[in-house]
Amino acid sequence: MNPADLLSLQLMAPALWGALALFILLIVLPAGFMPSLFNLVALLTTLWVGCTAYGALHAPYLTGFSQMVIVDPISAFSTLVLATAAFLAFLKAPRYLERTGQSTGEFYFLTLCSLSGM
Repeated sequence: MNPADLLSLQLMAPALWGALALFILLIVLPAGFMPSLFNLVALLTTLWVGCTAYGALHAPYLTGFSQMVIVDPISAFSTLVLATAAFLAFLKAPRYLERTGQSTGEFYFLTLCSLSGM
């Protein structure tokens, strides 16, 4: 692995770190403990992803892992749009999850994992 491979992960890394933080919180905290904490971590993570994507709009063209990961203005813009959509979903999620009685941590974790892969 060369250093360019690590630079090419700059758009994925924030969402993966946020998902990892949520996963650790899911394991450590008891069930039903402060659902608003999961929401706060997810909102802050999507803001981090959005800021990283905005900063990458003017970044040079990067490839990594034998051109399986590409960072260019188009991928940065699409990541910015997806992070905005995830942020809006996280804003509306607490009332929906409370009304349906679903587990909050799983929703945020799975959404952040899917955001990191797009």
